[in-house]
Formats: sequence, C-alpha cells, structure tokens
Amino acid sequence: MLTASDYLATSDYMSGIEIKDFGLIDDNLRKKIIVNSRNSEAYNQKAFEKAELLKKGVIEDLPIEKSGDNLNKLRECMAAEAVNQVRENADQKLFYLEAPTGGGKTNVSMLVASELLALNPELNKVFYVFPFTTLITQTHTSILKTWGLTTDDVALMHSKAGFQTKSVGDEEKEDGLYGNQKLNQLNNLFAFYPICLMTHIRFFDILKSNDKETIYLMHRLANSVVILDELQSYNPKHWDKMMYIIDNYARLFNIRFVLMSATLPKIDKLKLKILTERPHFVELLPNAKQFFTNPNFAERVQFSFELVEKYKSKITLENIASELIVKSIDYANKNGSVHTIIEFIFKKSASKFKEVIENLTHPFQEVFVLSGTILDPRRKEIINFLKNKSNRDKNILLVTTQVVEAGVDIDMDLGFKNKSLIDSDEQLAGRVNRNVKKARSTVYLFEIDNASKLYKGDYRFAVMKDKISQTEYAEILENKNFQKLYDEVMIRIDKLNNNEYFENFNNYYLPDIQNLNFKEVNNKFKLIDSDNVSIFVPIELKTQIESEEHTKEKPKYETVFSEGELKFLIDTKCYCEEDSTVSGKKVWSLYRNLIANKNPDFTKGIIELKTIQGILSKFTFSIFYTEELKSLMMPFRNIDLDFEKYWYLRDHDKGIYDIETGLMINKFGDSEFSIL
Repeated sequence: MLTASDYLATSDYMSGIEIKDFGLIDDNLRKKIIVNSRNSEAYNQKAFEKAELLKKGVIEDLPIEKSGDNLNKLRECMAAEAVNQVRENADQKLFYLEAPTGGGKTNVSMLVASELLALNPELNKVFYVFPFTTLITQTHTSILKTWGLTTDDVALMHSKAGFQTKSVGDEEKEDGLYGNQKLNQLNNLFAFYPICLMTHIRFFDILKSNDKETIYLMHRLANSVVILDELQSYNPKHWDKMMYIIDNYARLFNIRFVLMSATLPKIDKLKLKILTERPHFVELLPNAKQFFTNPNFAERVQFSFELVEKYKSKITLENIASELIVKSIDYANKNGSVHTIIEFIFKKSASKFKEVIENLTHPFQEVFVLSGTILDPRRKEIINFLKNKSNRDKNILLVTTQVVEAGVDIDMDLGFKNKSLIDSDEQLAGRVNRNVKKARSTVYLFEIDNASKLYKGDYRFAVMKDKISQTEYAEILENKNFQKLYDEVMIRIDKLNNNEYFENFNNYYLPDIQNLNFKEVNNKFKLIDSDNVSIFVPIELKTQIESEEHTKEKPKYETVFSEGELKFLIDTKCYCEEDSTVSGKKVWSLYRNLIANKNPDFTKGIIELKTIQGILSKFTFSIFYTEELKSLMMPFRNIDLDFEKYWYLRDHDKGIYDIETGLMINKFGDSEFSIL
C-alpha cells in the first residue's frame, strides 16, 4: 500500500496526473454486469428462471437422450444450480466449480461472479486466472459479449497483450497526449481495470513475490472475485502451498475464490497441521456426478486401449499412422468427412509422425501441426480453419503436442493420444465431439514415448505407476472419477508433510512465511520449475489472417497486429500501410535500438517497450532451457544478435524453421533431446 501510494502521489505531484478512476466496479457497472448476465443470452435467461424454481424446491428431470438441444438444457441446469448455491452461500469465500468438458464452465463462472457481485456490494473487482494465454483470449471475447463490456473495462495482463489504452473523456483530452499516455501507463502498471485476466504464474507471483513492481498489484486483490481455472495444470507438489495461500488471502483480503475445472483436485482434503480451521469450499455443483454420467457428456467420447493391448510397448510411428488412416477413412465413409487429432508428448515425435503420414496414402486434404514452437499468428490461423463451418466437409488431420489440451476451442471427430496423465488424457478428449453433434466418438490411447521424462517428480504419475491398474485407469476415464486419483495423491502429499526429514510444507516452506522471509517464500514456490528461453524468428508475418467465418463468397479477416501496434510500427518506420506483412528483422532492430537508446522521457520509454514486447511475442516461441538445448541450438543462433532473454534464430529460411511446422527437429541429428 505504501509503495503504491508513493508512486501515485509522486506521479500526481511531478506530472499533475491525478487518478480519478481506480478501475473499480461501481454501481452502474455492477448493475450492467448483473442485468446482462441474466438477459444477454437466451440460455442464461432460462438458467436464472430455473434457479428461481430450484429456490422453490422444483427440481427438473435431466434429459437423457443425446442431442444438441438436450446438451444446452443440461448446461442451463448446471448454471441454475451454481447460481442457487451462490445465493445460499453468499457469505462463503471458497467455491469449487467442477463440471464436465463441454458443460460451459466459463459461462457458468460469469453467472457465478455476477451473482457474487449482486449479493456482496463490497466486492468491486473480478480477476480471471488461467494457465495459458489462449484461454485468456477466448474468455476475454466471452466476457465482452455476455456482460456487454468494452475494452476499457477489461485488462489483458500477459506478455503477449502489449500496451493497453483506455478511451479518454473531454476532461482528460485537455491534458494533451502526454497526459493520456501517462494515465494509461499508470492504468497498466496498477491494473486500474474492473475486470483483469492473467496467468496463474503472474497471479501467484502477486501473492508471494517480493518484487516491487509485481506486488504493486497486491492491494488490488482486496474485495475481489477470483476465478481460478485448470488448477490441475500444475505439479501437485505445490497444491498444499496453493491451498494455504488461497485460504489465508480469502479471509484476510475478503476475496471470493472460485476454483474450476473438469478434472478438479479438491485441495481442501489436504491435512495441513498449521490450519487451525479447515478451509470450507462450497460445491457449486454438489450433484456434479449426475452431469458427468449423463449420456450427453459421458457418451460424448469413449476411450479405447485397443492400440495399447495390440502393440504393447513395441508400437512404431508407422503402426500408429496405419491405424489412424484406416480408422479415419472408416469414419469419413460413414459420416462424409473426418477431423482427426493426434497428440504426442514430445515435438520430436509429432514432427516425425507428420513425415511418416505424408509418405503414405492418406485421406486428408490438410495436415496441420500445432506445437509449442508454432508462432501465435499461425496457431490462430489453424484454429480458425478448424472452426470454420465451410471446412467441415474436408478431411483434416491435426498433429499436436500437449499445447492443445486446454485453451484450444476446437471440435474434432477422432482422437489419438500418447498416454501420459489420466487428467491430461481427459483434457485431450475435451477437444473431441465437444458439442455432442456426432455419435459417440473415440479417443485411441497408445504408448510410444515414455511420459516419465516429462512427469518426473509429479505425484500423479507416481501414483498411476504404483497404485492404478490399467483396469482402474480405464474406469476413471469412463466414469470421470478423477478424485480417485487425486485422493491417492493427497495421501502422498500428507505423508510427505508429516515426514520431519523431508523438505516439505511444514518444515521447509511454512517457517519462511512465519519469519517473513519473502525471498524464499517466492523462490520455493514456482509453478514452472524450469527456466524458459525465448526464440525470436525473424520472419515476415502477415498483418491479417482468415477468420473462422471466412468464405470465398464472403471473405472475412482478423488482424494479427492491433491498431495501436501498427501505428507504432508506422511511426518508427518499420511498416507502411500498403504493406501486407511485418518484417521480423526490422522489428528486432527497432527493439534493440529502443533498449540501446532509451527514451529520455520515462513514461514514453515504458510505453514504447511495453508496445514492442507485444509485437515481439508474435515472432517468438518459448521452450524450457537446458544446457543440452543451448548446445544443440548454438549452430542455429546468431549470438551477435541475441539480446537479453531472447535467442535470435539465424538462417530460419534455410530449413531450421518453417512457419507451418515450427522448429525442424530433424536438424538436430540423432540427439535424443526432445523439445516440447
């Protein structure tokens, strides 16, 4: 509070920039969110009508027959039950929202948030927290639509978002351009927006970091609603820390936390001795099982272990390709076309598989690759193509790594997946028959890459290896009983926390909190243990890509760069309005020049760097740093052009990188190194 107040007071004194809008939900905005939640969409109107009936004790029978209409009715029933639970527990601070894939969790969470705002007038901010930026982008669109908000109300707080500006009123215009820039800089620094969307990593950094700029935002969390999505995305070794921190902040800062997922670990089951009072989570869907087992969800996808049993551990990429082609042709013959997805653990296998299948006779008009080394504009282009209804009659194959599991809103017909974690397998299944518009689809599991390389140290993988048989594995997936896995994981965590010789929560982490050793509190709780390195690809990027509504008859495009980013590139002579592409080489030169010749005006310098970072992100992919990676990448880097946290990929146009397939793994020879 002191550092934030000092910064704002200094800005006021030195620049005359008085903050009048602290980005709070006032009465007008609160009313707008509440009214639009209940009226903007027909299905939400029905959900609130059903909530009123539930309040009167009228319970609707859930439809059993599979259909798109019945799926929507189930979504309405889930939303109604969640709203009703909020109304009955408005004073509680911790909530679980566990709902099946395709159940409309994001929409339900918006209704839950609006109801919490309606029942608790002191709540004045909403934070949405996600593991991936792709989820942020999708939810941003949904919030603007459902709540009827503008970009002045919603902040995208991640590295790819760039510099965000608010429209200004007449009074602010009088202060001139500089005043507007300074005001926007403060709005970005302190997140003076009523609704903020950010990643898990940034959010937990606010709660535990001792970095000054990071914790400028801590005071913003007071009196807020925080929606935490996909908590299972992170290693269970941090679940006890998450629970302890969430429980304390909820009480001390008057925060309402909503934890949601289709595979949600109930972290309150952990038995931390330090907790004098057990945290109490309200189940927003106390009868969630009836939805998970409903045919519209349970029979949406079936898992097949056919390939595991047929090939045991001796399966090859050629075997997988042959099986995939046969099953895809069969599906296409019966249904007119097929969209097939196959997921590998490692990029190396995905790249080799694409080569294998393209050397065979296959039925696909398009074969796409989606991995962690694909640039964001290309990823959006692929997703738009897959979602475009005019491409529904084409046979398409999507070869991917685990980047597709959460946050990619696509609807495929058939799935193939390298077994890894049970909840990871379910996440991939969430991309198949997503809207229940087909007869029951199948996800075929296989084992070719050893998942232990990726999940070493993950308690879930250890439990699966030691405690879960293949029969139980199949039962968990079939009945969506993920808590059976998580209960075993919780037992393991509790056992380790009671071991006085183990570096656990009680004797390794808690003492640092009690002694206010903030540096160690931060260092010992990292959601991602590995350091990342960013690879800059100096490529030509299109300024527009086809939207998901694009057709030959009615072409429709979406922009890759924002209006503000293009104006910045024009002003810095990196781009001309008549150009159709932006040069990565020019962007890189501009970035280095901005760093080397910092703008003497502090505010303008910050805005320039924030803007260029958003632009850089479109030319950049990140991978885990290792010494092996450093050695393997050395021949393909231009060390003279490397800068700060970025490696500059030289000769990208000579076979090391392809915009459509990403980093060409075959250039690394016979190395066993696998890039995710």
